[in-house]
Amino acid sequence: FRRVSLTSAIKYMTFDCHNPLLLAEFWSAVLEYETENWPNYDGATSKPTNGGIPHIGFIKAPEAKTVKNRLHLDIQPVGRTMESKVERLVELGATRIEIFNEPSGTWIVMNDPEGNEFCVLKPRFAES
Repeated sequence: FRRVSLTSAIKYMTFDCHNPLLLAEFWSAVLEYETENWPNYDGATSKPTNGGIPHIGFIKAPEAKTVKNRLHLDIQPVGRTMESKVERLVELGATRIEIFNEPSGTWIVMNDPEGNEFCVLKPRFAES
């Protein structure tokens, strides 16, 4: 019996939205990625500057967001506190929704400029 590897990597996480370029620019600023506009596809992407993955794609959709996201991003600040990252995100156009302090950790739920939920996690050892 021979084992065959079926490993895959996530290349894109794609979100429907009203303004793809706006969201790509927001997420590029959040993650220190670069933005690439896809005018032929009515979309844009945020991608790592080092050519890595994953890329976050944004495609124009006519429908409005009506319910909670089925998938959301959790980001963890590197080299800064959770609160300083949240302050920066608000400056970029995000909205702070709610904070959770649980035995498993602390995080803040936020909305991006189009209302998509995401969480900012407290770094384990960077803050007291």
